[in-house]
Amino acid sequence: MIIILSGDGDVSTDYVVEYLARLQHKFIRINSYDLLNDKLCISSKNGKTELILAGQLIDINDVGAVWYRKFGFFYKSEQYKKLTKIFNIDIANNISKEFTSVLETIVQILFDKNWLTHPSTIGINKFDVIRQAQRLQIDTPDSYLTNSKNYLQEILPTDEFITKSIRDPWIIRSGTKSIKRPYSMFTSILDQDEINQISAEFFPSLVQRKIDKEFELRVFYLAGIFYSMAIFSQLDSQTSIDFRRYNWQKPNRRTPYNLPFELKVKLKKLMRHYGFNCCSIDIIKGQDGKYYLLEINPTGQFGMVDFPCNYGLHMKVAQHLIYLDQKYHEKSKKTISTPDI
Repeated sequence: MIIILSGDGDVSTDYVVEYLARLQHKFIRINSYDLLNDKLCISSKNGKTELILAGQLIDINDVGAVWYRKFGFFYKSEQYKKLTKIFNIDIANNISKEFTSVLETIVQILFDKNWLTHPSTIGINKFDVIRQAQRLQIDTPDSYLTNSKNYLQEILPTDEFITKSIRDPWIIRSGTKSIKRPYSMFTSILDQDEINQISAEFFPSLVQRKIDKEFELRVFYLAGIFYSMAIFSQLDSQTSIDFRRYNWQKPNRRTPYNLPFELKVKLKKLMRHYGFNCCSIDIIKGQDGKYYLLEINPTGQFGMVDFPCNYGLHMKVAQHLIYLDQKYHEKSKKTISTPDI
């Protein structure tokens, strides 16, 4: 049996479970909010652990594979919104931490199963990815993590730079106008006008040299295979810096793309370093002919690669989960049948 740890409304999960149903393979999808809205009981007695959710007993011994998709986001739940109205934000956040511990309990119960995206690989740091990529001779933009206005003024005149979050899509820029309104961070150009507005010291932020791009590449990695899509975002001023600023009236041209063999070899070494068997990768093909790794997202969306390129990725994910499930139970049978020496 396969367990999918996901979230309400995740479209990629929806498609994968449809394929699992067509293939008639047993699975259970657990959305993180199910642990808030449905009856839950996790018991441990006499050396046996049981999980009951919404009246359904889940036999942990039947589970061979787990897909960690999107699991958490308590701060987006209705329960969290109600808590912030009743209690102060500190109390609400402490309760949020308790819910995170409940999620971690589910993960620990399933820890010895075969995982597609192991939870231990989720919290990667963008700057560390850059360092490890450079160690493997993968090109990356020159990168700086700084909190000094003086240092920014020293490096900026030599080139154009962009700024992005180092982990989550938030940034603190003291003194800027952007802080006065709800702010969702995209990758953006950092220019002298922006620098003039910030204080002498600010929250440490990631700054990278801007790469003049030929096109962008969004890559989905699954079990040793790279599925790549070229995005010609540089032809539209709205998407030229960050293609996530979608132009719905005139979408970017997107097409399948085959990465160079040498780059695939290096990227596979990077995947092994972090223990990834599934992730999304952002790359820029520069006008200088080089391929620049930007970042890796362990639970990134892959439908946007699948549908334009007709890769059938949701089916491939379903098939790989079935493979992981079968492989786990085959190994368990061999372990049980092997006599003690």
